[in-house]
Amino acid sequence: MIKYVCFLLFSMSLFAQDISIPTKFLEDGNLYKNLDKTSNQLSEPVVAFSINDKCVVIGFLGRDNYKVRFKEWEGIVKDIDLLVTEKMSDLYFDFQEKESLKAIELEKKRKQEMQELIQYGEVLSDEKRQKIINDSIAVRKAKNLEKLRVADSIAQVKALEKKELERLRLQKIKTQELKFAAEREAQRVKDSVAGANDEEKARLEKEQALKLKQEAEQELQRKKDSIAQAKIAEKERLELEKERAKALKKAEQLEAQRIEDSIAKAEEAEKERLEFEKEQAAIRKKEAELEIKRVNDSIAQAKVAEKARLELEQERAKALKKAEELEAKRIADFRAKAEAEEKQRLENEKAETLKQAEALEAKRVADSIAKVAKEKEILLKYERAEALKRAEAMALKKAEDLRIKQVKDSITQANEATKQRIERERLEALKREAELKEVRRKDSIIQAKAAENKRLEQERLEALALKQAAEIEVKRVSDSIIKAEEDEKKRLVFEREKAIARERSAKLEAKRIKDSLDLVQVAENKRLEIERENAKAQKIAAELEASQLKKALEKAEEEALKKERLALAYNEALKRQAEQEAARISDSINKANAAHIKRLEIEHALALQEAEKQKALNNQADAIKQAVELEANRIRDSIAQVNANKEQESNRIAENQNSERMQFRNNCHYLLDEYDDFTKKTTIKTEAYTISEKVNVELFKYGKKISVFINASIDLGCVSYLSNSRSNVVVQLENNQSVTLYHSWNMECGEFLFKADLTKSQILSLEKSPIKSLKLRGTKGIREIDNISYKEFFMDKLRCVE
Repeated sequence: MIKYVCFLLFSMSLFAQDISIPTKFLEDGNLYKNLDKTSNQLSEPVVAFSINDKCVVIGFLGRDNYKVRFKEWEGIVKDIDLLVTEKMSDLYFDFQEKESLKAIELEKKRKQEMQELIQYGEVLSDEKRQKIINDSIAVRKAKNLEKLRVADSIAQVKALEKKELERLRLQKIKTQELKFAAEREAQRVKDSVAGANDEEKARLEKEQALKLKQEAEQELQRKKDSIAQAKIAEKERLELEKERAKALKKAEQLEAQRIEDSIAKAEEAEKERLEFEKEQAAIRKKEAELEIKRVNDSIAQAKVAEKARLELEQERAKALKKAEELEAKRIADFRAKAEAEEKQRLENEKAETLKQAEALEAKRVADSIAKVAKEKEILLKYERAEALKRAEAMALKKAEDLRIKQVKDSITQANEATKQRIERERLEALKREAELKEVRRKDSIIQAKAAENKRLEQERLEALALKQAAEIEVKRVSDSIIKAEEDEKKRLVFEREKAIARERSAKLEAKRIKDSLDLVQVAENKRLEIERENAKAQKIAAELEASQLKKALEKAEEEALKKERLALAYNEALKRQAEQEAARISDSINKANAAHIKRLEIEHALALQEAEKQKALNNQADAIKQAVELEANRIRDSIAQVNANKEQESNRIAENQNSERMQFRNNCHYLLDEYDDFTKKTTIKTEAYTISEKVNVELFKYGKKISVFINASIDLGCVSYLSNSRSNVVVQLENNQSVTLYHSWNMECGEFLFKADLTKSQILSLEKSPIKSLKLRGTKGIREIDNISYKEFFMDKLRCVE
């Protein structure tokens, strides 16, 4: 106790001294005259000051308000406008300790008064208890005043009685003195008239005795009158005392009855409050159970959808595997049949070689000319087949692009539907929250944190499910590409085998030119038939896949209707997926181009080899040269077409990305936008925009006040608003300007949850230039963020809350 008294005396002496702490202003602003302590708002500007202007702190007014002297003016400013020094911090802590001592004294007094109220049987709520205490104090004061007044009346009566007794005592003394004087006078007269006659003497004695008797009777009557008056006054006093006692007793009875009524009313009100809180707790419990049930249903539906999708994937994989097995079997049968036919044909050729040698030699020249013409026809057919194959490849590519576009459109529609549903649910939730706001005021912070943790967990689960779905989709597309590449490899193997067959047949060209041409034609027809069957199988597989994808999308749309607040995360995931898809498509195009160019080079080399062999067999060099030139021109045209398609696809992807980026930058995305008819103020809150890998930013406006929330998944201790350890964020702009923001909300520990109010000058500075870097300061360290992915955030989004 002595310690507190000494500290109180020290604090009083400290505040009694004149305070004069020199400092300076950190930014432009105004000096204000008045402070509204209820709302902590300043009013009536006195004078404007500029950054780095010097001033003197002459007092601390609580919270974040300092009284300063600037030139010849005195006024009030916020601590955000001042360079906070150590002495200013000491001033702040001295004020806090003084307020703590006041609070301790008030708490002790309150406990003492509560101890007096315990005798009524129950401790009521603070407000009602304070009312009863005040009423009891007023009653005690009235009783004390009444007792004091009665005591004063009694004292006055006693004083009058004492005064009367004193007067009677003095009167008695005076009477005795008169008696003694009369006796002396009588003795003197007696002595003087000693010589007079007896009659005169008797007369004088008689007169003297009569006079004394009259005086004694008068004195006795006066005493009787005084005693009667005193008795009357005492009787009146006693009657007045009785009336006052009756009035006090009646007042005490009324006060006791009033206290009992107040206690009964308080008990009834407390009972009603407890019943209401019980009902609200039951309602909240029911809502929580419904929410848990909804989440469980969503998870169950997601599991069912995932199970169905996996079953569908397994069925599709089985169908593809079966198709591959059938294709492999068909190719093996075809090869076996071709080898058997080739073997039979060779045996037949050996038997007929001698017969045909002379005829072939005679017809060699004519047949060579016919062969050149036939080769030209075959070359034209081959080119037409290649053109048809390229057209089919382009058609498949367009179908794939159309499917991807349909998937994106479906996802966009699902996002829009989700946003609309989220908006409807948000409006309904806000309405319910407004109705229950007063009842849940005390536990709103705990519920909000629990709801936020629950929402974050739900968003994490949904984001994880979405990520898994995206990974599965990417894997499916990758599997499709791998399958296409395997088909291309099989086709190339088939082409190589066909080239080997052509080379083998070329060795016997001199003996079987006509049969060779027929065989080539048959092989070409079979190859075209095989390619048509492959294209048909791929088309059927694509249709099956499109049907399965359509069903999956329908289920995804149904599932998307149950998801909440995933618009931003999903857009980011979609953006990354689009970038990966674009990179994958570009890589696929490059691989396909490389494979196509390699295949063309192989075909070109084979054509050259075949031309050389044909040149050795006959002297038709000009025809072979012309065929080679046509093939070379075709290859160059194919390469040019592939490069043009690649460039066109790259330009299209870049245009789509730029269009989506500009649409995202030009639109405002709100989580809250409402007008309060009671306060006449508008409340606006944007979605959280990701500007770096671990940093997202929100904008908030209430009335005319604009704030920025910077949240980072980084542990820098606590985000503090205290003057001696105040957290801040320095925004470095690309025009070499920096804007310093100070934390002005509650203290947050763990993750870096920073909240600052923006001034007009800060808003103007932030709108002028993109972000270069961020420097985050907590109570345990500083972290600088350089890799800003959305540098134009303040330039794009501040207009959404202005």
